[in-house]
Amino acid sequence: MSDNPYQALCQSMRTKVPGFKAAGIFGFEDGLMLGVDSDFPDTNRDHMSGSHVRIFDRMRSFLTMLPESIAGQMHSVVLDLASHTFFMTMDHDHTLVVMVACDVEGGNLGMLRVISKQYLDRALNILHEP
Repeated sequence: MSDNPYQALCQSMRTKVPGFKAAGIFGFEDGLMLGVDSDFPDTNRDHMSGSHVRIFDRMRSFLTMLPESIAGQMHSVVLDLASHTFFMTMDHDHTLVVMVACDVEGGNLGMLRVISKQYLDRALNILHEP
């Protein structure tokens, strides 16, 4: 395991997520990747972290077009592709984001939600440790 606690969390998700393909923890505001583990070959971690922030920014822009009564505050984004599902969730203060990806045959969205929330809580505990 890594000396980086966020990296260790991402590596731990590999054994928890059915159909695991990737996991990442990054800062919401700056897109800084704190930890990542991926089965995707030739993954560019710098591009990956910046892309996640842009996805959330686009979704927030979309929400501004909706009536406030239904828009609410965004907590997660799901990308459902033909072969993979990506689930990204953030804490209420928009500090950290956990991203998990699995293949559609091995995983399911419910599991991604539960596991992502658990690991987000663990990452926030690391962030707030004295």
